[in-house]
Amino acid sequence: MKRFKQGFFQKKNKKRENRLWLWIKHLTDILYHKAAVSAVGRSLNDYVGEEKVLEQSFFMRKLKGIFSFIDVKIIKYILQRGFENSSILAWLRNSVCLLLSAMVRQYGVFSFSLGLYTVLVYFLGIYSEMSLNVTYTHLITGSLEILCALPMLISRKSMCEVIRESLFADILLFRFFGLSPELFELEKRESTASPFPLIFGLIAGLATVFVSPVKLLILLIICIMIYITFISPESGLVTIIALMPFLPENILRISVWIVALAYFVKVLRGKRTFKLELTDYAVLTLCVIILLSATVSIAPEISRNYSFLTLTYMGVYFLVVNSVKTRPWVKRFVGAAIFSLVMCVLIGTIQKFVSASGLIFIEDIIIDGRVSAVFSMPIVFAQFIMLFVFYLFAYNISTSSGIIRRFFAFVLSCISVVCLFVTHTPVAFCCFVAALFIFYIFYSKKTLIFTVIFVAVIPFSRYVMPGNVIKYFTEYFAVTKQSLIDRIHVWRISLNMVIERLIGGSGSGTYEYLYSQYALSKGETITESYNTYLQTTVELGLIGLIVFVMVIYLFFKCNLSLFAKQGAGSKNIYSIAGFSGITGILLLANFENLWQDTRFILAFWIAFGLCMAIKRHRMLMQKGYDEYLLKNI
Repeated sequence: MKRFKQGFFQKKNKKRENRLWLWIKHLTDILYHKAAVSAVGRSLNDYVGEEKVLEQSFFMRKLKGIFSFIDVKIIKYILQRGFENSSILAWLRNSVCLLLSAMVRQYGVFSFSLGLYTVLVYFLGIYSEMSLNVTYTHLITGSLEILCALPMLISRKSMCEVIRESLFADILLFRFFGLSPELFELEKRESTASPFPLIFGLIAGLATVFVSPVKLLILLIICIMIYITFISPESGLVTIIALMPFLPENILRISVWIVALAYFVKVLRGKRTFKLELTDYAVLTLCVIILLSATVSIAPEISRNYSFLTLTYMGVYFLVVNSVKTRPWVKRFVGAAIFSLVMCVLIGTIQKFVSASGLIFIEDIIIDGRVSAVFSMPIVFAQFIMLFVFYLFAYNISTSSGIIRRFFAFVLSCISVVCLFVTHTPVAFCCFVAALFIFYIFYSKKTLIFTVIFVAVIPFSRYVMPGNVIKYFTEYFAVTKQSLIDRIHVWRISLNMVIERLIGGSGSGTYEYLYSQYALSKGETITESYNTYLQTTVELGLIGLIVFVMVIYLFFKCNLSLFAKQGAGSKNIYSIAGFSGITGILLLANFENLWQDTRFILAFWIAFGLCMAIKRHRMLMQKGYDEYLLKNI
C-alpha cells in the first residue's frame, strides 16, 4: 500500500511537471510564431518576393532588351570550341599526363640528382675560395632529398598508382581538394632509361647557388597548386580560406587573381556557371561605387590602391557563391574556415601562456598582454574569431563522429572563446555574446526559456561568485567607459567630415588623410572612425552607405527567409552559424571599423559568400523536395 501511494504521487507530480513544461513550450511556440507572422517578421522573410520585384523591374527589362540582340549561346559555343581545341591547352594536358603516367623511379633519379648537387654546392661554398651564399639549409634539404629518392628508385609503380594508393593523397587531394580519382586513372608508361631526370636534377641543384633550396621546393609546390587550381578552382578557394591569415598580402592577392582566372576559364569552357541573384546585384553595385569613389577622391593615389585591393577581395564573394553548390563542398569550405580559426587560436594561446618563458620570439606582436595572433591588432583577431567560431560550434553539434573528436572540438571551442576574451576588447566580447544568443535561439526554441532563467539568476550571482572574480570582470568592462568617451570625440569630428561631403564622400581609404585636416589639435592622427557605417559615409558618401545597408538588409532577409521556410534546428546549423557570426560582426561595426586589416576584408567577404552559398544550397534542396512532392501527390 505504501509503495502504491509513493508511485501514485510520483506519477502525479511528473504529470504536473509535464503540463508545466508543455505550457512553457507552448508559450515559446506562440512567441516564435508571432515573431514570424508580425509585420516586421513578414517583411524580413519574403526574399522570393524581392527577387520577383527585381525580375519585373525597369532595370532588368532594359538589361534583357540589350542582351536580346546578342546570341549568347553562339558566342559561348565559339569560345568553348576555341578553348577545347587550343594547342596550348592540349600541350599542357599531354605534358601532365606524361608526368603522371611516368614511373616513380624517374622521379627518384631527379630527386637524387637534385639532392646530390645541392650538397655539392654546399661543400663548394664551405671549402672552396668561391664566395657562394650557402647555409645549412642546403645540406639539410639536399640530404633529405637523397633519402627520399632511395625508396623511389626501387619502386615499380607509376605516379598515378602511388597517388591512388596513398593515404596522404586520399586525404589531401580527394577529400580536402575534392579532386576526382578519375583524373589519375592513366595507364602506366613503361619507358627506357632517360637522361632527362638526371639533367633536370643537375640544373636545379646548381641553381641553388643563386636560390635557396627551400624556395625551390616552395616554387614546386606553388606550381602544383596552380595546376590543381586550374583543374578545380574550388580547391584554390579552399586553400586560400585555410591559409589566408598566414599568407603575405601580395601572395594572397595574387592567389585570388589566379583562382579568379581559373574560374573564368572554366566558365568560358562551359565547365562552371556564373549566376547573379538579388544580393549579388547589391554587392556588385557596392563594388561599382567603390570603383567610382577613386575617381572623385581628394587623394586619388590612396583611393586607387585601396579600391583595387578591396575590389579584389570582394570578388571572392562571387567566386564562393558560385562554387559551393553541393554538400561535400559545403563541408570542405567550412572545414577550411575551421582549420584557419583553430591555427590562429593555437598561436594566440601560445602567445598568452608561453611568451613569458622566452621560448619564442614574439615580443613585437604582444601588445600590453593582449593576444593578437598573426593579425596586426587584437581587435582584428577578435573579429576573426567572431566570424568563424560559430562554424566550430556547429561542427560540434552536427558531427556524428566519436566522442573523442567531439570532445576535442569542444575543447577548441572553449579555447577560442578564451582567446576572444583575452584580446581585452570588451565591446567585441559583448557582441559575441549577442551573436551566441542569436545562434542558439535559432538552433533551439528552449534557448528562450533558459535565457529567462539566466537573466533572473544574474542579480543573485554576486552572492555566489567569489569577490576576486567579480572584481576582475568589473575591471575588464570598466575600460569601455573611457573608450566610449574617446569614440564620441572621434564621431563628432567624423560627422563634420560627413556634412561637407554628404553625397559623394571623400574617396575610399581617405579617412586618415581627411581626419588630419579636421582634427582639433595639430598632429592628431586617427586611422579609423570606430564606426564602420560612419566611416563608409565619410569615404563613399550617403549613396555608399545606402547601398551597404541594402546589402546587409538583403542578407538578413535572405537568411531569415530560409529559417522561416525550413525552420530552425540542426538541419540548417551551418546557415545559422554563418548568419550568427556575420550578425555579431555587423553589431561590432557600430563601435569598430571592420576594415583595419586587409586580410579581414577577405575573411569577411568569404564568410558572407559562404553563408549565402549555403543558403542557396539549402533552398535548392527544398525546391527539389517540393517538386518531388508535387509529382507524387
